[in-house]
Amino acid sequence: MTIHATTTLIPAVPEKHAGITHIAILCDDLIGAKLALEAAGHPIRAEQRFTPTAHGIFVRDPDGVVIELHQRT
Repeated sequence: MTIHATTTLIPAVPEKHAGITHIAILCDDLIGAKLALEAAGHPIRAEQRFTPTAHGIFVRDPDGVVIELHQRT
């Protein structure tokens, strides 16, 4: 697992509090992960192509933490 501090397309939780508000995870199969998340009822909050070879999707966990799944091709 790779964790990166980045600027997100969706803001972190509106209240500032101690703790993690955003994590990024490097993913080998972004399309498969997206389909699995949607099938499990977790909406994709945003998508972005950062470069021609880097793409990310964003979801939130139950505590409001932004989870970025990132794939490089």
